[in-house]
Amino acid sequence: MKQPCESIVIDMLPSIRAVLAKKLKQKGKNQAEIAKIIGTSKAAVSQYVNNKRGTEFELNSKTVKKIDEVAQEIVEEDSDAKEKICEVCSFARERNLFCPDIEE
Repeated sequence: MKQPCESIVIDMLPSIRAVLAKKLKQKGKNQAEIAKIIGTSKAAVSQYVNNKRGTEFELNSKTVKKIDEVAQEIVEEDSDAKEKICEVCSFARERNLFCPDIEE
């Protein structure tokens, strides 16, 4: 059995990056900018945007909304994406949106 953080990294993080990449693209960022923002390659961003990566785990609507808020903060405030991605993971974990069977 995987630990919750291991599951987040393996299962949830690629989906968060995929949604974030799509949201940043919708907000006018190009793939090179998105790659730099989220700390990955342009090829990975292309795969995220074209649904070839990060689609295995379906995020719920509350988490997607949080990612949209985070994307807006990144664009408007030039916020640190790594910190914001951690914020999304914490948001999901605190609300049992990722591992509802784990009691805090």
